[in-house]
Amino acid sequence: MPQHLAPILSRFARTYPEVRLEVEVGRSQELRAACEKGLLDLAIGKRREGETAGTPIWTETLAWVGAEDFTPPDPRARPLPLAMLPAGCMFRDRALALLGKNNLAHEIVYTSASLLGVIAAAQAGFAVTVLGRSSLPPDLREIPGLPRLGTAEMAIFGDAEGRSALAAPLVGFIRESLAATLGLRPAA
Repeated sequence: MPQHLAPILSRFARTYPEVRLEVEVGRSQELRAACEKGLLDLAIGKRREGETAGTPIWTETLAWVGAEDFTPPDPRARPLPLAMLPAGCMFRDRALALLGKNNLAHEIVYTSASLLGVIAAAQAGFAVTVLGRSSLPPDLREIPGLPRLGTAEMAIFGDAEGRSALAAPLVGFIRESLAATLGLRPAA
């Protein structure tokens, strides 16, 4: 997602040159906490299933991904190697729950606080990970035969009282740009 958001924010800054944006990229739960403490005006992050906080902006399908030459091991011989973000990540929680529910042997072999670190482990063929389809780099592919991960809903958090006159235009700009560039479907 950061690779898609940066060009959109750059276009927003050119469209609204009088607005000063300061962007911080991080894990959803940490950004949301900073927003709740008033340290950030807005945060874009994932919503857990059934959660109503925030304003939904898009929904996308999640996928198991790995290197082009990655072949999942026979689960009777070796557990599926996973590269994951730290505990508390919604994608990690969902992946582990689905693998457990389906009795598929697995082990986390690589943990990184950075999404780019997790992607690098998958690109190296060391493990598989979970990404939204819109974040799939060209050198990774979807890995068939694993449980369906469903979708993830992304939302804007913060500015609940609408104090910022630019919150609505920024949210609209992000939503429209993502739909146009990635074909993501807007959240209801």
